[in-house]
Amino acid sequence: MKKIKILITTKLSNKKLKDKLTPITESESVSAIEIVRAHPGEKLKKARYSSLPKKRSNNLFLEIPSIFFYLLNRIIVNKPDLLVGIYYVPYGYFVQLLGKIFRIPYVCNLIGSDLSLYKSMPNHWKVLKKIMCRCNFLTTTGNSTKKLLVEEGFDSNRILTLPNPVDPLTYFPEKKEIKYDLISVSNLTARKRVNLIIEAIAEVKIEFPNIKYAIIGLGPEKEKL
Repeated sequence: MKKIKILITTKLSNKKLKDKLTPITESESVSAIEIVRAHPGEKLKKARYSSLPKKRSNNLFLEIPSIFFYLLNRIIVNKPDLLVGIYYVPYGYFVQLLGKIFRIPYVCNLIGSDLSLYKSMPNHWKVLKKIMCRCNFLTTTGNSTKKLLVEEGFDSNRILTLPNPVDPLTYFPEKKEIKYDLISVSNLTARKRVNLIIEAIAEVKIEFPNIKYAIIGLGPEKEKL
């Protein structure tokens, strides 16, 4: 079995990056992972970081173009077999452009909240959609985002749903006093429809008046909820 080298770029937090990449590091078909980002992160098996100098990583106007040229350099030097951009703008676009130039397969990751933002700017979305439709593959964390992309004319065969993993060594059941019967954790946006859960809880309380529900998250719908 041929083992591949993967070049990844992203601005994920250290915790999210670790959660997302740990399953990849465990794959026997992956020999090495190089991560291009502004700052180094947690140590991961098979992975190394190519991070920016502080002067560039602390300046947004220098950080974004520097990421592009770092990617270009690592492609020329390391010759990866696969490029991955987590979050399309600008990271997915960078790997798409460089993937086409160097004829390297690439995958772009897109999350639902980003898609909602892009679609809220019609002129911007019109151009962006034409570019994104040409991606080798797009990955989403949920089926609802995939459905929205298909409705926008994207090829469903090029969209892969990859849910965020959960580390069982970090998150596992414990015998503790239960304070809440139901907890939801999400961005508090209209698309998440947390209001429907609240309405359902109101109905459930008729029969179970002591039920307790907690909402964890931030967003524009917080005050309404």
